[in-house]
Parts: sequence; structure tokens; C-alpha cells
Amino acid sequence: MQVNRAPYRTQPAPEDSKWQHDMYEDHAPAPRRAPMAQAATSTKLIIRNLHHGVSADDVLELFSTLGAVKNHGVNFDASGRSLGSGFVVFETRAEAVAAKKEYNGVKLDGQAMEILFAEEVAGGAGGGVQRLSSGIQ
Repeated sequence: MQVNRAPYRTQPAPEDSKWQHDMYEDHAPAPRRAPMAQAATSTKLIIRNLHHGVSADDVLELFSTLGAVKNHGVNFDASGRSLGSGFVVFETRAEAVAAKKEYNGVKLDGQAMEILFAEEVAGGAGGGVQRLSSGIQ
């Protein structure tokens, strides 16, 4: 007894037949794939190089002049000292873009702020050098 173990058709298809995909039916759902990279739509700005005396209320007061702020804050270490960074989340991308254009490089309490969109800081795949709390990179 001879068993055909080949996964392919051994006889050629008739020449007048049209090729059809044999894995999916017309009513079957599309195959699952990884999500496509999305266009920049973040409304979250990361603020770097903040003076240690800048509070979350100061951040809100400054950035609310350019649009509706959904969330804001300043980052602190375990002892309560400012890490010199913060964030602002706007209602719309247009407001966030306007805020970045208006305040990036502007001095607040004597220090020029560096403002980036959250996706710029994350670097897409989350790579890059990480600084430990001890200061070691």
C-alpha cells in the first residue's frame, strides 16, 4: 500500500479553472496580525529640565493658557524632591502641538524647559539608555 504524504495536489489543475485561496472562505474573519504603527496622535507632553521649585500647579497655570489640560504633574523621588521633569496631557493634539511650539526652550524659573511628545521620549520600542536612581547608566 502506497501512501501519498505530499501536502500538495499531485495532479495539475485544469487550465480553465481560476486559482482560489484554500485557507480562508469568503465569510471567514481576516487573519489576525500585529497592529500597524499608528500616526503620532499623542496629546501627552513630557517636560524636562524643570527647576526643582516648580510645582504641579505652576505647570497647570502655564499650560492651561494654550488649551484644555486633562492631566498634569511633576515627578518626585521617594524623599519628595523634584526629579526636574513633569507632564501635561491636553484634550487635543493641536493644543499639545501649540504648547510645544510656544514653550519648548523657554525659561521657567531660570531653566529652559525641554518639551517632547510622549512617543518621542519612549523612542518607539522603548529602547535607549536607562539611568538608574544611583546615577549609573
